[in-house]
Amino acid sequence: ETPMVRRAAATHLGVVAEKMEAAFVVSDLVPMFTDLAKDEQDSVRLLVVEACARVALATPEAERESAILPAVLECAQDKSWRVRYVVAGSFGDISQAFGERITQECLAQHVVALVGDSEAEVRAVACSKLAESCRLLNCEQLVSQMIPTVQAAAADDCEHVRSSLASSVMSLSMQLGKDNTQQYLLPLFMDLLKDSSSDVRLHLLSRLGDLNQVIGTAVLSQSLVPTITALGQDEKWRVRIAVVVHVPKMAEQLGVDFFDDQVRALCESWLVDSVFAVRCAATENVRFMTEKFGVAWAGLHIIPNTLALAESANYLHRSVSLMTMGHLGSVVPPDFLAQQLLPKMAMLADDNVPNIRFGVAKMFAKLSSCVTPQVLMEQIQPVLTKLQQDPDADVQFYAYTAMHDQKDLMEL
Repeated sequence: ETPMVRRAAATHLGVVAEKMEAAFVVSDLVPMFTDLAKDEQDSVRLLVVEACARVALATPEAERESAILPAVLECAQDKSWRVRYVVAGSFGDISQAFGERITQECLAQHVVALVGDSEAEVRAVACSKLAESCRLLNCEQLVSQMIPTVQAAAADDCEHVRSSLASSVMSLSMQLGKDNTQQYLLPLFMDLLKDSSSDVRLHLLSRLGDLNQVIGTAVLSQSLVPTITALGQDEKWRVRIAVVVHVPKMAEQLGVDFFDDQVRALCESWLVDSVFAVRCAATENVRFMTEKFGVAWAGLHIIPNTLALAESANYLHRSVSLMTMGHLGSVVPPDFLAQQLLPKMAMLADDNVPNIRFGVAKMFAKLSSCVTPQVLMEQIQPVLTKLQQDPDADVQFYAYTAMHDQKDLMEL
């Protein structure tokens, strides 16, 4: 009679079912399951839903469809939004437990209903679980049933719903195939990229690979470049940094020609962004691009502009140049590092801004293991010795620390 006890029973129903023989599941646990699924307390019913997949898998197929399925369908239409919320979140496991036939014949319509539920919380979790919930649906069902509902969700008044949709909807592209993806998902993708919410745009960019894998570079690049360029200059720095972070993945997927023609100039502009986090992410991108496309490519396209920033009147730009050279030092050949990067970094050791000077000491400490002992003695140690006499205490500290690391390295 006590709801707390019934909740405890519902919580452990699935665990017990996995340990019992099928005959006892049918005779003992299935009646308990169906009774608890109709409990007057929604806090009990939602716990039953969480155990549903386990109980279904432990039940023979014949009894599974006749005894378990009706309870699941009833919970999917439960009057309590909390129960429907749990059903929407568990639908992937539930559909796997019942298999392809039952999912397509009985469960598909409920996925659609949950994505269009009257409660925003239910719609949001249903949208976030689209990949799992629709895994067993065929292409025809996706086009005829899911796509119209998904298109409606893309215009939902609730930002959280649209954000959840953006995080998962592109995963349907593998099931839809190239033609259907191009016809239905690509326009949806482009619309959501223009959403007023930055979270929607961020989540969508994170799933770019799913789309590219299906429709290919040529189609995607034609549609994507103007929007990516606009997002890369978005007034919200979190949107800009999301684009920065995803550019390496885009470049890897779309190729060096696409990057050179469409995105490289934008990447260089991020190096002088007004926000520090964006500049830092941009310096990491330079390292990745150099590693991916080769030092010869970087020496022709990226590194000259990076070195030019070392002579900028703006100390923030000089700092970015220093950080970029520090990242590059770990991926370029030792000769390139000694001849091209270290002299420029040594020049910055005379900068009038202390932060730049102790940045040189930190970068030299980082790059010591990337050079030969001769370069260490001739190019790095003299600079650190000079910085140890710097009038700024922080510069002295980092120079002493770097020099101490050098001695340990030489002893090794």
